[in-house]
Amino acid sequence: MKTPLSDAAIEKFPQFAAAVRARLEAGRLAYKDSSFERPLVQLIEELRQEALDLCGWSFIVWARMERLERLVMEVTSPHRPTEDAPAVHSAPVSTERGQPIRMGWPGEIQAEIGEAPLSLPPDGGA
Repeated sequence: MKTPLSDAAIEKFPQFAAAVRARLEAGRLAYKDSSFERPLVQLIEELRQEALDLCGWSFIVWARMERLERLVMEVTSPHRPTEDAPAVHSAPVSTERGQPIRMGWPGEIQAEIGEAPLSLPPDGGA
């Protein structure tokens, strides 16, 4: 049975395994074999701390995705903003030299997905 999404993901498993191996190698260089000699109770505590970190980072990604979804919904909504009901994404353009130019929702979306927004050179392009 073909499962296109699963098949494509499984095809990338060697890349995942290589990334894990690279992390193990980095740990080996940093800690020598001390990780294999640490008491199991300490390793379990490390796992607990890492699990909390993963939950925290997951929440941050979730919150940012919620914000991005709101921005996309604003842009694609059939109920466009009017003078009586201005858009939340109406933002002034920053023209400070060397600072990002964020023009309304396109700049907000660029910021959320990590694309570099347009900017004016510090010297003004002269």
